[in-house]
This record gives sequence, C-alpha cells and structure tokens, in this order.
Amino acid sequence: MIFFAYNLYFRRDDLIKTSIPKITILILLVVFSGCINNSNNIGIGTFSIDETSRTFFLEDATEQQSFERLLSITLNPDGKAELATPPISSYMLPDCTYAVEDDKLLIQAVVYPKIEEIYGLKDGEIIARFSIINENTLVFVESFVPLFADVGARYRCFEE
Repeated sequence: MIFFAYNLYFRRDDLIKTSIPKITILILLVVFSGCINNSNNIGIGTFSIDETSRTFFLEDATEQQSFERLLSITLNPDGKAELATPPISSYMLPDCTYAVEDDKLLIQAVVYPKIEEIYGLKDGEIIARFSIINENTLVFVESFVPLFADVGARYRCFEE
C-alpha cells in the first residue's frame, strides 16, 4: 500500500509537469488565433470591417453638440449598424444594417412587416448615406429620417 501511495504521489507530479506546458500552449494558441486577421471582411477598397466593431465619433464635437447631434456610428462585423441618436431626439431608430457601395456607406433599416407603420419605413430602405473618405473617416451626406446630423459632418474612428 505504501508503494502504491508513493507511486501515485510521484505520478501526480509528473502529470502536472507535463500538463502545464500543454495547457500553456493551448491557451496561447487560442489567444493568438483571435489576433489573426480573417479574410471575411465586409467592405471594399481600403474600407473594411473585420473581426471587431468600429465606432466613428463626431469630429471635434462640442459639449452642446453631444446633446444635439448624431454622436457616433458603430459598424459591427456581422453587418449591423448602431447610430447614437442625440438625447433630444424623440425618434426611435429601427435596427440597422450597413452596406458599402461606390465609396458610400449606406445605413439601411431592418423593419419587420407588422411594424412598418410605426417607423414609416420598409425593410431594407436606406435611412442615411455617408461618404467614405478613408478607412478612418466618414462624412455625413444625407438622411431620410431625423438623425440630427449636419451635412458635411466628419466622423472619425480612432484606432487604439
């Protein structure tokens, strides 16, 4: 019995010694696999949204503008878009998606047939257009719903 307990004790140490490097390598593989850029990008040219969401903020926004203007646009890799409408707006935006066509970013409504009357929009209808200047800069062109954005307003994405 003593021999069995002695053998089990040292086998446990051997198991731990060989398991730790395996676990460490496995963890490192998982971490580094998240850092590798995937080729499933949405977008054209130099503008693309890959594995992480990108948020574009109103450039040089004053404190007053932060309450009165469209403050940010978030583009997710799954094709969804989120617009941060100002607190003074009583208009509730529907869920949105985005598409890139000819250096234009198009924000489209996702509206189910039963609630089209509530929003006054149809599914897939364009609600806003932005011009793509470069990968980190958008310029507001027009909207078809109240977004409280000035024509020509610049939105920048600041990389970390």
